[in-house]
Amino acid sequence: MTESPPPRDGTNVKALGMAQNGTRIVGSYLIEGLKHTYVWSDGRPYGLNGREAFGISGDGTRIVGSRSFASDPSLTEAMLWENGIGIVLGSLSQQNINSLARGISHDGRLIIGEAADENSLRKAVSWSVTNGRVLITRLTELDTGKESSAFGISGDGRVIVGRAGFQGVRNIAVRWMSDGTIENLGGFTTTYGSTALGSNWDGSVVVGRSYIDSAFERAFRWDAATRQMENLGTLNGYTDSAAYAVSGDGDVIVGSSWGGPLGRVAFRWTRATGMQDLNTLLVRAGVDMTGISLSEASAISRDGRLILVNSFERAYLVSYIDNVTAGITTPDALASSGREAANERASAMIDMQALSNVLLLEDQRLRPSNQMRAFLMSGSLVGGVGGRYYNGENLILRLGLAAARADGSAIDVTRALIASGAAQYFVEMDGLRPFIEFGGQFAPDTQLAIHRSYANGARTVNVAGHGTGTLAYAYARLGAGYDLTAQSEFALWAELGRQVMRSYAYAEALMGNPFNATSSGGRDTQSVAKLRAQFTTAMSDEIEATLWGAKAAAFDRTSTVRLNIVGFDASPPTLQAFRWAEYGARLSYALNKETKIDLFAHGQRGEEIKSRLHLGVAGRMSF
Repeated sequence: MTESPPPRDGTNVKALGMAQNGTRIVGSYLIEGLKHTYVWSDGRPYGLNGREAFGISGDGTRIVGSRSFASDPSLTEAMLWENGIGIVLGSLSQQNINSLARGISHDGRLIIGEAADENSLRKAVSWSVTNGRVLITRLTELDTGKESSAFGISGDGRVIVGRAGFQGVRNIAVRWMSDGTIENLGGFTTTYGSTALGSNWDGSVVVGRSYIDSAFERAFRWDAATRQMENLGTLNGYTDSAAYAVSGDGDVIVGSSWGGPLGRVAFRWTRATGMQDLNTLLVRAGVDMTGISLSEASAISRDGRLILVNSFERAYLVSYIDNVTAGITTPDALASSGREAANERASAMIDMQALSNVLLLEDQRLRPSNQMRAFLMSGSLVGGVGGRYYNGENLILRLGLAAARADGSAIDVTRALIASGAAQYFVEMDGLRPFIEFGGQFAPDTQLAIHRSYANGARTVNVAGHGTGTLAYAYARLGAGYDLTAQSEFALWAELGRQVMRSYAYAEALMGNPFNATSSGGRDTQSVAKLRAQFTTAMSDEIEATLWGAKAAAFDRTSTVRLNIVGFDASPPTLQAFRWAEYGARLSYALNKETKIDLFAHGQRGEEIKSRLHLGVAGRMSF
């Protein structure tokens, strides 16, 4: 369940429509007693210049509703908003311009609602808008002297449903076909009327409410195959009900039941289960519903999984699949989880490049020498070999190769083969060794675990998508080492590099993950700037120690990865620059002149990336 809070300073949110994937929700909220349109999109709420928003196209680009007249707030005019720009849809009469848009087809081409005629009677109408031009069409009536209203439209735009005045009945449920004909759907009585409120994808199933006597109403399901109106009943202990929406196949119906101990209660209906309290369903599924009372389900996705629900103060998006999954979260938590996944990928790149400290023997003195080292490191379970070769003049070559394997619950990179290399040119200047270096790292077909988390009721869901990717890093360094004494060296260098990660498509598991995500794969890139200081000293003939630290920043981040989260379309998020610190230490013991044992540690710490600490042991030989 995704909580949809009102825009700042607003109260009494009533959500009335949603895009088919649940990523945009529309409705109304109150400020100082006046209604305003409400849209929740991209993890944030915002308002439009209107009174209420009733419907939204399948792709979320067109929103329909109404705005009030400043001179008379009780009067409204039908509106279409596209890309934040409002278009007045107009009415049937220039003398009475009162109108209201209640729904829109999935493709956004046809809008339905009601408009006043020259006699101030409400009439069911449709609008079409092409290139800014509005065409209004008056729908066929059962009785021209009666009022009519259109409340819903099938996903394919071929069937409109609503009500129309007929003989002795004030209103009767009807549907309008694409050829302009009108069909009387009847009711449970011939006296007190009915209203059709929603339709499935092709218009073959219609839902709504019908009076059973002068006082009480029942939710109904009408099926074109049988031409019969089915009474869906009420929740136990309640007197009335109404069905507001139905899934694309007509099998899942949602609405509200009232006249009982809790006032209004949202329901979900299927043929197998009958009418069920949606609050109860979620509690049985393990959802913490403390402080939440769902009163009305107003919309449902085509597949029947996502349900738009109102409480008495807020709106929610419920994710529910029978016997599979159910959950409750907040839109900003879903947005945050999308950013977290992006930062996880960045964190994987950062963690990989940090391994060059071990692979390329960076924690050694810069003084020229030939060395080989084999190591094993915890924290990421890395084992490998590295070495450096001095050509006897001004060039040092370094190479490293490592294999990494780790539990995906603890680290991003679960399996990788990593190759690193660098070429350093230096000048000896009486104890000062300025240098320039170029190097890089490559890890093909790396096994990745991309983590994200979000609030699920009073708990937090931690999930991971498992896939593969290729990581690469290229850098340039400029720095110098200086011999403080014959036993001690201080080194300082600056680094500028570019990281690339190519990840492939993956899907998170659904079980225990009500708002699961799939990734299309793509490419992440970021530039890295780093400043590192290092101090090495020989504490005795056998013992040598190194301490080092670095400040680093990632900037110019880009991503083409699209993470599609159920109920939230997390397109590539806005990626902010972030900073972190790297640190480490090495303690060496010389077994003899050529052979040494290294104990080392290095790690990273930052707000946006995962903090790491790696501990390792190595055997090193000089030659």
